Amino acid sequence: MYKFFMVYKYLLNRPINLLGVIGVLIATWALIFVPSIFSGYIVQIEHHVRNTVSDLSLILRGGARPLSFAKVAKLLRKDSDVEDLAPRLSWYGMLIPADGEAETRSASDQDFFQLIGIDYPREKGRFSSWLQAVADKDLKAPIADPFSHGPKSPPKILLGVDKAKELGLKRGDHLVLTTGFRDDAEADENVQSIVIEFELGGCFSSEHFAFDEFSAFVSIQDLRKILRGSSPPSLDRFNEIDIQVKNGTDLDRVSERLNNLLQTQEIPGIVVTWKKRQERFLQSVEHQRFLLQLVLAALMVVAGFLIFATLSMMVSEKTKDIGILAALGATRKGILSIFLFSGFTVALAGFFLGLLGAWLSCKNLNAVNDFLAEHFALNLFPKDVYGLKLIPYAIDPLWVAQVGLGALVLAGLFSLIPAWRAARLDPIQSMRAE
Repeated sequence: MYKFFMVYKYLLNRPINLLGVIGVLIATWALIFVPSIFSGYIVQIEHHVRNTVSDLSLILRGGARPLSFAKVAKLLRKDSDVEDLAPRLSWYGMLIPADGEAETRSASDQDFFQLIGIDYPREKGRFSSWLQAVADKDLKAPIADPFSHGPKSPPKILLGVDKAKELGLKRGDHLVLTTGFRDDAEADENVQSIVIEFELGGCFSSEHFAFDEFSAFVSIQDLRKILRGSSPPSLDRFNEIDIQVKNGTDLDRVSERLNNLLQTQEIPGIVVTWKKRQERFLQSVEHQRFLLQLVLAALMVVAGFLIFATLSMMVSEKTKDIGILAALGATRKGILSIFLFSGFTVALAGFFLGLLGAWLSCKNLNAVNDFLAEHFALNLFPKDVYGLKLIPYAIDPLWVAQVGLGALVLAGLFSLIPAWRAARLDPIQSMRAE
C-alpha cells in the first residue's frame, strides 16, 4: 500500500511532472483529433462516391468495336441478381463558353470534362434528385426531360452547379465542345476533330465535389450521333453499363459471375464493383491518413522522453527517501514499482485529458473554423476546396484504444531506466550521500 502513497506524494509535490502530463496530452490530442478528421473525410468521400456510381459497372476495354446495348443487356439479365441496367457513353473533351473567344482561348486543366451520355428515362430515379438539389432558378433544369431540344436547336448539356457559377453561366447559354474521334472501323489511325455547340440545359449537384467539377451530362442519343463514325445509325452503342443489383447481394460474387459470362461470349469488357472502381482514390486518402498517424506518433515518443527526464530528476532528488525506504524494509521490486507507477500515472492522466480535448475539439471544430474565417480570414478547412458543407469527423474507438495502449507502453519503457536505477541504489550509500 505504501507504493501508491509514495506515488501520490511524489507526483503532487513535484509540479515538474506536469511536463510529462502535458506532453502525453498534446500527443494524444493530435493522434486522435487529426486522424478523426481524416476518418470523417473518408466516410464522406465514400458516401459521395457511392452516390455517383452504381452497384456494378461494365466497362468496355479500350479499342473495342462498338457493341449493341440491347444484346449485351439481354446477356447480363440472365443473372438472377441483376435488377436494372442503364447504358452510358463516356467521352472526354474541352468545353468552354461560346463567348466569341473560343478560337483564341488557350486550354487549361479546368476546360477538360468527362462527357457522359446517359439514357435519362432509365436513370431518372437517381438523376432527378441531383437536379432537384439545385436551388438557383437560373440554373435549375426541368425534371421531366432536361435534354429535350428542338430539331434545329443545339443539344442540351448539364454541368455541376458550382462549375457553372464559376464560369458565370446560366440556363440557355451556349458552350463549345472540342474533342477528337477515331473510328475503330477505319484502318488508318487518323483522328477526326469534332467541334460542336451545346446549350446549357441546367445544372446538377451530386455532392461529390470532384465529380461535379469535371463531369458534364448529355443525352446518350445526342452523343451517339456526334460519335457515330461509320457505325450504323440504329446501333445503340455504349462503353459503360450501370448495373443495379438486388439489395443485400454480394457484389464481388455477382461481378465474378458476370465476368465469367462475358468471357464465354467473348465480350471485351470487365465488370467491377463501385468500390473497386474507385479503389485507387480511396486508397490514396487512406494512405495519407496512415502517414499522418506515423508522423504524429513521434509526438508520443517526445512525451516519453519528457517522462524519462522528469523521473530521472525525481530519482536524483529523492536519493535519501529511497535509502530510508530501503532501510525500513522496502524491496528493490517495491522501489522499482513506485517509479513505474509514477510513469504510468502521468501517461494515464495525459491520455484521458488528451482524449477529452480531442473530443471537445471535434465537437466544436466547425464553430471554431467559422469564427476564424469570419474574424481573421483564416480558414482551416476551406469548403470550396474539399467540397463539404461541414468539417466531418469520426472518432474510431479501436484507434483510441491503440493510442492509449501506446501511451502506456512508452511510459513503461521510458520509466524503466530511472526506476531500475532507483531500485539498484545502496541504502547506506544513499543516506551517506545526504
